Amino acid sequence: MLTDQLSWPDAGRGDVQVFYANSAANGASWERWKKPKGCTLVFVFVGGAGGGGHQGFTRTAGSPGGGGGGGGAGGVGSLIIPAFFLPDELYASVGLGGSFGISGTNSYVSVAADSTAGLALLTCSAGVHGQAGNAGGGGPAGAGNTVTFGGLAHLGVTTGYTGCSGTTGGAQTGVVGTAQVGTTTTPFVFGGGTGGGGSTGADFAGGQMTSLDTTIFPTILGGATGGGAGPDGIQFPGRFEFMGGLGGGSNNSGVAGNGGNGAFCCGGGGGGAGATHGLGGRGGDGLVIIISI
Repeated sequence: MLTDQLSWPDAGRGDVQVFYANSAANGASWERWKKPKGCTLVFVFVGGAGGGGHQGFTRTAGSPGGGGGGGGAGGVGSLIIPAFFLPDELYASVGLGGSFGISGTNSYVSVAADSTAGLALLTCSAGVHGQAGNAGGGGPAGAGNTVTFGGLAHLGVTTGYTGCSGTTGGAQTGVVGTAQVGTTTTPFVFGGGTGGGGSTGADFAGGQMTSLDTTIFPTILGGATGGGAGPDGIQFPGRFEFMGGLGGGSNNSGVAGNGGNGAFCCGGGGGGAGATHGLGGRGGDGLVIIISI
């Protein structure tokens, strides 16, 4: 049940239907939602999949190498609309998260099994993958992506949120992967992944998630120096809020740490630089939730 898995309150008399990742390409597969008899109001949530983090740079010990960039989060959006404005059936196509170095897949809710503009109520574009680290610098971050409302959605109340971008990999001069820093304007509702650590002759950690308020949720460290793997992204306890994967630590003379995988809709972490590079983490899958009362 969603209420157990995601710590949501009980749906009461409402009908809650959850649709998980089903499309490896944009709009490739669809699942049908049927309007429950007698419902009067419908809430639709859609989240695009996250982009994968990318690998750090492989170099000989003592040589410069940048960490991989973190992947961006998918766009997320919601719609509240009177049930009589909607047809009896809607269709959901839910994107798969991108593997390392690959962007995720868009998510849609549409009036037909078709993602064409005008038919799709919500189109939530997938997060972009991070870039690989290299001898000249850390890998650039993948961008977060946006939401488009179309067709009948304009008869309801809509809210859209651009997914957070990832962060860059640590520089080739030997630098910690860039942190994600929560602010009042960019909270970790759906976070991008952090970058992996860069290296020259020393080891550096992957990027951390710096909490907006540590009394609510602590800062989470990236992969440790010397090739520690970046932790996977998680759901914040008791809240519908998710975190990207964290960057892997660099390893001057050995195997660097892989980036962590992103939670739902979030980006994957970048891999660390090393004598053998760390791989980027996978972006989180998209998500569709339809609640009717």
